[in-house]
Amino acid sequence: MNSTDSRTIPANKVGLIGGLLLLVSLAFTFTQHQPDPAPSVAPVVVESKLHAVGLADNVDWEGMPELFAVWSEHAGWKDGKAQFAYWDQGYRSYSYFFEATRVNGKVRFRSIPEPEFIEGSGSSFALIYVSDPETCMVADTDLKAESPEHPFLFFKPMPVQWSVSRIGNPLEHERVPTDKSRLKVDIRSMPVDLPKPELKAFTPVSH
Repeated sequence: MNSTDSRTIPANKVGLIGGLLLLVSLAFTFTQHQPDPAPSVAPVVVESKLHAVGLADNVDWEGMPELFAVWSEHAGWKDGKAQFAYWDQGYRSYSYFFEATRVNGKVRFRSIPEPEFIEGSGSSFALIYVSDPETCMVADTDLKAESPEHPFLFFKPMPVQWSVSRIGNPLEHERVPTDKSRLKVDIRSMPVDLPKPELKAFTPVSH
């Protein structure tokens, strides 16, 4: 036997050694400590300033709540509510309309429909918004002219006479009819008892 043959490793032993090395590698892999996955963090949703006070996000309204806080005492507050128009820089007029509600010093807003002109109010610029008869508000300023409280145009509580003429008299249906034809009385068909005259004896006066 020569030296070359003595150093040759049988094929079956090579396979066995390879298998053992594979098992050791797998055992080492599974015995390593696997770090716990980091808990998932929910994305932080930051509420916008406008949403926080009840308004939709609108670039034209940015800063409006802060400005309102400066001018709020000039508003026509009634039962904790005030209505106003807000200046639209693009259209150069008061194009946005809001109602503010104040509770415990905190103010929230909501959009309201565009007010209507009042007929017969004596002013061509008088406006009205009616959510109910107790919260009628008017303004006596042209919507295209800057008010003293710019960029706000505050509505004031409606005068009583305007309220009655605009929304009607709630007692109208309870009035007594004044049609004279319905109040006629035929006295000819009614018996009339006349008192009998009282006759006194005539006594001549002696001179």
